[in-house]
Amino acid sequence: MADRPKKSPPPLPLEARTQRRKSTAKRARGKKSQGRAKGWINFFWRLATGPFRLVFKHAFLLSILALGLILPLGVIYGVRAMKVDIDLVHEMPKASIVYDKDGQQLGRFFEQNRVPLPPGDLPEKLTQAIIATEDQRFYFHPGIDLAGIARAALANFLPGGLREGGSTITQQLARNSINRMERTYDRKLLEIFLALRIEATYTKDEILRNYFDRIYYGHGLYGAQTAAQAFFGKSVHDLSLGEAALLAGMVSAPNTFSPWSGKTKAAFEKTLAVRDKTLRRMLRHGFVTEEEVKQAQAEPFVLKPRPSFGGNYAIEEVRRQLRGLIPPNQLKAGGLKIFTTV
Repeated sequence: MADRPKKSPPPLPLEARTQRRKSTAKRARGKKSQGRAKGWINFFWRLATGPFRLVFKHAFLLSILALGLILPLGVIYGVRAMKVDIDLVHEMPKASIVYDKDGQQLGRFFEQNRVPLPPGDLPEKLTQAIIATEDQRFYFHPGIDLAGIARAALANFLPGGLREGGSTITQQLARNSINRMERTYDRKLLEIFLALRIEATYTKDEILRNYFDRIYYGHGLYGAQTAAQAFFGKSVHDLSLGEAALLAGMVSAPNTFSPWSGKTKAAFEKTLAVRDKTLRRMLRHGFVTEEEVKQAQAEPFVLKPRPSFGGNYAIEEVRRQLRGLIPPNQLKAGGLKIFTTV
């Protein structure tokens, strides 16, 4: 009797075949991971026992020592940052403005000559210019930029001492909020941990708004809105691209790059140079086009004359009449709007 042909086993269901493929792939990945782990183990074993064993030993000991220093410092400065009044970030003196009968500004009372940004959206051109100039990764880091810190640390160890800060916008806001301007490692460490706390408390747009209001522009001007009104006679939202680029470039050295400081050709060329440098950075980071840069560089500066914020007879009379009605500190720092019949 002839042998019957053997029947092939029935095909596995689709679900079973899928599960088998997953199991096979998982085993393959496991073997690959084991191979990588053995490779790293062999690498470190060769370092520890080979000709570079002394280098490896010293590097290992230095790593342990560094870790032993970093952890206590983190605790110390973390506690110090937690003790800072976080409301200092948004609480700042604001000028009180006196208006005449026609609604024109008559004068100001101030401790710091600051007019805050108008409510609503942030000024787009100035925001882009500041980010391109001061902190290109602002929307992606948690308050500190490790790459920037490493770059600054390398520069600081070179001959010449502390020369580069590597500070993010949030770190600059932290420093300005506690009014610590000295170049010391103590300030830098406190600034770092306070920046982390600020990022955990405020949104990115809130951080930028407070940053804009705290920037010092020289000549007794505090805040971007104050500077835009003083230099160009307009709100920050109405600035041209060239004007916004100049205000962003002035942050690092306001008196040096101020358009009011350009009494000589050399001084005015510094002002134009910092504007053009900001524009090139905006182009590099995709905020503007080449054509927009050329147009901004070609536009003339229409500057307002430097105003006098000193008192006059009318302002002193307003001050006299308000004496006893409004506390002096509120008059100088409360951001009041005072309308008169003058």
